[in-house]
Amino acid sequence: MAFPGPRGFSPIARHMVLALAADGVPGSDRWPLTDDKIDRALNKLAEIKPNIAKWWTAGGEPVQALINRESVMTSCYDGRALSAIRQGASIRMVWSGANLVYVYWTVLKGGPNNRNAQKFVAFLNRAQSAAAFTLGTNLTGPNVNQLQHLPANLIPLLSITEGNASQVVPQDDTWLADKRPDGKTNIDHLQERWLAWRAQ
Repeated sequence: MAFPGPRGFSPIARHMVLALAADGVPGSDRWPLTDDKIDRALNKLAEIKPNIAKWWTAGGEPVQALINRESVMTSCYDGRALSAIRQGASIRMVWSGANLVYVYWTVLKGGPNNRNAQKFVAFLNRAQSAAAFTLGTNLTGPNVNQLQHLPANLIPLLSITEGNASQVVPQDDTWLADKRPDGKTNIDHLQERWLAWRAQ
């Protein structure tokens, strides 16, 4: 291994795509996660598995394992890592091949206060509001103009900066929700494969 030492990894089935990056699969070929790619990901994880010291289940665990030097690297939620870095933790994020998951603000059709809900979402997406949201939560929204309102030392750490955004791979949520010929969704199939592999 180029970077020896104990690792941490997420127990979430769809995160097996990160193993494809470790096996040299370009981001543009990661999705859809066909059966042959699932096999390839699980084979790579089998190679790495003896070095996985922590299968983390809570978002704060991977960062704490890095701080405590229980892991030399781990998969991790960027907001958790960013929070620790802003508090002085001596860790860093690597964006190359990161799995980008979108979080949606939703206004439900027929809701009791739709107009104000739409105004609220629009307000949150204004550059200054988005910047304040990022400062308060360590999570970014889609408005890159917020970068003009954030501290210079924070900008290189965010997923929406040009250099970082070009390295991440958006998760294919549509494919995950699609039905397979057996009637199961792709995410259900992934979960079954994942649990069977973990049980080995």
